[in-house]
Amino acid sequence: ESPGRACTLGWFRHTHITIASTAPTTQPGLAGLVRRVIAGHVIDDVHENYIVSLPDEPFIETVLHVRHWLLRE
Repeated sequence: ESPGRACTLGWFRHTHITIASTAPTTQPGLAGLVRRVIAGHVIDDVHENYIVSLPDEPFIETVLHVRHWLLRE
Protein backbone atom coordinates (compact mmCIF):
# COMPACT_ATOMS: atom_id res chain seq x y z
CA GLU A 1 0.00 0.00 0.00
CA SER A 2 1.28 3.42 -0.93
CA PRO A 3 1.89 5.90 1.94
CA GLY A 4 -0.25 8.41 0.03
CA ARG A 5 -3.27 6.19 0.53
CA ALA A 6 -2.98 5.88 4.30
CA CYS A 7 -5.94 7.64 5.88
CA THR A 8 -5.78 7.80 9.64
CA LEU A 9 -7.62 9.79 12.27
CA GLY A 10 -4.47 11.84 12.79
CA TRP A 11 -4.32 12.66 9.07
CA PHE A 12 -7.98 13.68 9.15
CA ARG A 13 -7.46 15.92 12.17
CA HIS A 14 -4.39 17.64 10.69
CA THR A 15 -6.07 18.16 7.33
CA HIS A 16 -9.36 19.31 8.83
CA ILE A 17 -7.78 21.78 11.25
CA THR A 18 -5.49 23.17 8.55
CA ILE A 19 -8.31 23.73 6.05
CA ALA A 20 -10.86 24.78 8.68
CA SER A 21 -8.47 27.47 9.91
CA THR A 22 -9.05 29.28 6.59
CA ALA A 23 -12.86 29.15 6.84
CA PRO A 24 -14.55 32.55 6.84
CA THR A 25 -16.93 32.54 9.80
CA THR A 26 -19.45 35.05 11.05
CA GLN A 27 -18.29 34.39 14.62
CA PRO A 28 -14.47 34.39 14.51
CA GLY A 29 -14.26 34.26 18.31
CA LEU A 30 -15.66 30.72 18.21
CA ALA A 31 -13.60 29.50 15.23
CA GLY A 32 -10.82 27.82 17.25
CA LEU A 33 -13.27 26.14 19.60
CA VAL A 34 -15.36 24.91 16.66
CA ARG A 35 -12.27 23.40 14.97
CA ARG A 36 -11.25 21.61 18.17
CA VAL A 37 -14.74 20.23 18.83
CA ILE A 38 -15.14 18.94 15.25
CA ALA A 39 -11.69 17.32 15.42
CA GLY A 40 -12.72 15.53 18.61
CA HIS A 41 -10.28 17.22 20.94
CA VAL A 42 -11.14 17.41 24.63
CA ILE A 43 -12.26 20.91 25.48
CA ASP A 44 -11.59 21.54 29.16
CA ASP A 45 -12.26 25.25 28.93
CA VAL A 46 -15.88 24.56 27.91
CA HIS A 47 -16.63 23.42 31.45
CA GLU A 48 -14.64 26.22 33.02
CA ASN A 49 -16.59 28.84 31.11
CA TYR A 50 -19.99 27.17 31.67
CA ILE A 51 -20.85 27.12 27.99
CA VAL A 52 -24.22 25.42 27.81
CA SER A 53 -24.56 25.37 24.04
CA LEU A 54 -22.88 26.64 20.94
CA PRO A 55 -24.64 28.06 17.89
CA ASP A 56 -24.86 25.80 14.85
CA GLU A 57 -23.80 28.48 12.37
CA PRO A 58 -20.00 28.42 12.94
CA PHE A 59 -19.99 24.62 12.76
CA ILE A 60 -21.95 24.63 9.50
CA GLU A 61 -19.74 27.35 7.99
CA THR A 62 -16.60 25.44 8.93
CA VAL A 63 -17.64 22.01 7.68
CA LEU A 64 -19.01 23.45 4.44
CA HIS A 65 -15.70 25.21 3.86
CA VAL A 66 -13.74 21.98 4.46
CA ARG A 67 -16.20 20.03 2.26
CA HIS A 68 -15.81 22.58 -0.52
CA TRP A 69 -12.00 22.33 -0.30
CA LEU A 70 -12.05 18.53 -0.21
CA LEU A 71 -14.51 18.03 -3.08
CA ARG A 72 -13.32 21.09 -5.03
CA GLU A 73 -16.90 22.23 -5.50
